Amino acid sequence: MDQPATREREVRALVDAMDALGITAGWIQTDTGLDEITEGRFTIQICSLAEWLLEMDSLSTKTQ
Repeated sequence: MDQPATREREVRALVDAMDALGITAGWIQTDTGLDEITEGRFTIQICSLAEWLLEMDSLSTKTQ
C-alpha cells in the first residue's frame, strides 16, 4: 500500500464493509508494513501477510 490512491481505496472499502456489518475493527494484509488507522469509529490494523500467517500458524500449533 505504498500508493496513496491504493491505500485510500482499500481503507474506504473496508470502512464501508465494517459499517455494513456493524463491526468497528478490521485488518488489511499487505506485503510489507505495520500500521494502525483510525477512521471515525473504525480501527484498521495494517500488517504483513507473511507475519500474520506465521502468527496464525504458531497459534494453531499451540492448540493441537
